Amino acid sequence: MRAEDYEEGGERINRLQAVQPIIEAFVEGRPGDRIGIVTFGGRAYTLAPLSFDHTWLSRQIARLRIGLIEDGTAVGDALALAVSRLGQVEREEAGRRLGGFIVLLPDGANNAGRMQPLEAAAVAEAKGIPVYTVGAGRDGVVPMPVFDEQGRKLGYGQVRSNLDEPTLIAIAKQTGGRYFRARD
Repeated sequence: MRAEDYEEGGERINRLQAVQPIIEAFVEGRPGDRIGIVTFGGRAYTLAPLSFDHTWLSRQIARLRIGLIEDGTAVGDALALAVSRLGQVEREEAGRRLGGFIVLLPDGANNAGRMQPLEAAAVAEAKGIPVYTVGAGRDGVVPMPVFDEQGRKLGYGQVRSNLDEPTLIAIAKQTGGRYFRARD
């Protein structure tokens, strides 16, 4: 999420800065839904449990900063945690979740965590939870800021974007969701 391959008002912004307003708009656009948020890097964490309090959810989204979570991309663990957060006996019929879905928004290939993404997708599929996957970031070489010990930006290096689109497409297909790409 640190790569600065998006622009706003002619200025480079990182991937987190680009997706935060989109996530907030999604939350605002679903006023009657309970929404929860799982955030992940090298590990997955529940940022917000399922809640109707969308004002509180927006505050949690605004608090997200790069560096709060260790580096890495634990896609499988994040998906498995999201599935577990949707597990509520009163909202299930024959072991399948009624009415819930997951939006999974990684910017890189799974390179951390214990559970593989397709294993987590199998758990979501078994529970009847569709997963809508959104791949963030541009293809190819992208600008990555370089910082000194005090956190001052020194300039940019170049890194290859490593989004695993085939896996995101497979997760969506396996669970009955859809795949989207957020390039701009």
